[in-house]
Amino acid sequence: MRKAWLAAGEVFALVERAVEGVLSSEMTLVVFGSLAREWTVGSDLDWTLLIDGQVDPKHLEVTQHLAASSSLSATPGSRSSALGTRTFGNMAFSHPIVHHIGGESDTNRNVTQRILLLSESNRLGFPMRTIEC
Repeated sequence: MRKAWLAAGEVFALVERAVEGVLSSEMTLVVFGSLAREWTVGSDLDWTLLIDGQVDPKHLEVTQHLAASSSLSATPGSRSSALGTRTFGNMAFSHPIVHHIGGESDTNRNVTQRILLLSESNRLGFPMRTIEC
């Protein structure tokens, strides 16, 4: 367990360096899965750039920067990366995740992201603003 905890700390440090000076106050890099629960040899890095704000072309630039970052795509002990999938390695806006719960406006992607955000996530970078419901 100690070995996994130390390895996770190393990966967090790499990821934090990758986002340093890149995120604005409306962006948070959220990691899921192994890095949020337990990091082991063979773990992959699942992440989403969560945005709580208006659409801005800079969001795509930051997402592309993060996707190209070797720290996010080739972490120590990583067997693969989820980059290029729709759920991970991409950006997501908070509005549909928070406001489209159930009904026709909700999607499988929103449900997956909502469950993962609530059950197994950790954030890096600027903290999200509190969302009033």
